[in-house]
Amino acid sequence: MSEFSDKCREYIEKSQTNVYQMSKKSGLDRTTLQKMVQGKRLPGKQFLETMCEYLILNQSEKEQLMRLYSIEKMGRNAYECRQEVRQLLEDFRFLRNQYQKTPHYKSIRFERLSEMGKNRTVHDLLIESDIRDALQFIICQVYEEEQPGKIYMDMFGLVSVALEQIVYEESSTGKKASCRQLVRMERTEAASSVQAGALKNIHMLRTIFPFALSYTGDYEVYYFYAKTSSLEFSYALWPHYIVTEKNIVLISGDEKRGVLIEDEKLASSCICELERQKEGYQKLLACMGNAERGIEYYSSRIRPEKFLMSYETTPCVAELIAPVREYFSESENEMYAKYMGLYDNIVPDTQNDRKIIYGFWGMEEFLRTGHLPEIYGKYVPEVPQELRKLMVDGYLEGMYKKRKSYLLKHQEEHEEMRYALNIELYEPYTVVFLSVAKEFPMGIVVIEEPGVFRAFQDYLDSLIEDEEVFSTAESTAEFRKRCNSILQK
Repeated sequence: MSEFSDKCREYIEKSQTNVYQMSKKSGLDRTTLQKMVQGKRLPGKQFLETMCEYLILNQSEKEQLMRLYSIEKMGRNAYECRQEVRQLLEDFRFLRNQYQKTPHYKSIRFERLSEMGKNRTVHDLLIESDIRDALQFIICQVYEEEQPGKIYMDMFGLVSVALEQIVYEESSTGKKASCRQLVRMERTEAASSVQAGALKNIHMLRTIFPFALSYTGDYEVYYFYAKTSSLEFSYALWPHYIVTEKNIVLISGDEKRGVLIEDEKLASSCICELERQKEGYQKLLACMGNAERGIEYYSSRIRPEKFLMSYETTPCVAELIAPVREYFSESENEMYAKYMGLYDNIVPDTQNDRKIIYGFWGMEEFLRTGHLPEIYGKYVPEVPQELRKLMVDGYLEGMYKKRKSYLLKHQEEHEEMRYALNIELYEPYTVVFLSVAKEFPMGIVVIEEPGVFRAFQDYLDSLIEDEEVFSTAESTAEFRKRCNSILQK
């Protein structure tokens, strides 16, 4: 027996029917139904869909049953890891405005010196709001210097308060500090991405990712594989920290208590020790930056033959442009020329084995107006109507050659696909995030860590396995149908 089989039996009984009656009226195989409610057999997804329709389950009941079905099919760790990846991607629509809209203020709680003396000040942080105030206070002090120094931190829940304050101070003052983040990751087995450790690692990226896309200063993340359990870590003395050149904030494992120390000498000693420790860590972010930095990385580091798969917001703009490329030759700007040159070098037509999952986002506006979506509109001028059909035909011809190209069936269910974020996977374990949003023009974040790579690979493969995309043949037909429908209006 399992949660899934128990829930199936519950819904059948609730509908005042039984396996025999249901099989007779719905056409579902009686043996499969019987073994399903006994927890001895897991049916196919279409079988379950038909059962839900027959039982007239409401949306909430159906979603709950489908969730238990997925957990039963792949295991709880794999299911939760895939959900965490999806949530990270969906979070992107909030990240675009998160830092710009977050209210920031300078704390005045710790600005006066205590009775302990002018050269040494210690403050107890007794509640969470004290910790938040202290984090904002020490970041503000960093940016009060003519040349902001370095900021060191580990990973914990409230660290986002400091990261948001850093972005705010940078945008307000125009100054750039150097940020170093030393994090604990959990090692996952080479053959699997479905362990609890992978789930924790992906969850951590939900803090790192928005800051890496938003901050234009020097930001480096280093990791090591932890052997200490989370429970043991929570009982350590002040396991979390943020250190600047003047201040130290130490925080308890449950992030409810802490201490702020204003002591430059002690802070300097801590920084020296952190630099020493950093030598034993590995670099997590292989690259981050704007369009220029991204093109530089692709030109120097990316090897096309190592490409595995991609997850794209919209059909590849370079491939859309390629059939009518000569039209733009006179008007192209420097960034457009570099972008297309990069495409020529790393995306040859012979790469037929790569998997490409793509959405339709931005295509309707482009086919109606000739304006390419997001940052591409800055690099490419308005496309005349007579060229748009040629672009679609040329793109489809290219897609026909690529045997593993998949269009998402229900893009509205993949909210992240509406917000200009592309993902590419390269062997052995490189994950490339590309934002083409106007807020983060061609921003790039590259992560090189085996467990993270396998988690994203597992998630993208699951979209194909779970038939959330059209088949390759169906994708070409559906794409043409959608485009023709818009062009004919």
